[in-house]
Amino acid sequence: MYQYSDTLEFDLVVVIFVVAVMPLAVFLMQSKNRAARLFSFALMFLAFLYVGGFEHYRMHRPEVRTESS
Repeated sequence: MYQYSDTLEFDLVVVIFVVAVMPLAVFLMQSKNRAARLFSFALMFLAFLYVGGFEHYRMHRPEVRTESS
């Protein structure tokens, strides 16, 4: 049986992506520099992949979900 602490690191990374990386990517999308815009789209793409992959894993592995014992 999985415990919440088994996914705590993944949850913290998701929080960092949502709080820091995604807003940074949105900020960089407004840049006039083409390299900054490309970097911002790459950051956003990686953030969506990580968050989406993590939530997909949680959805298909119900034993990972937090439940009171």
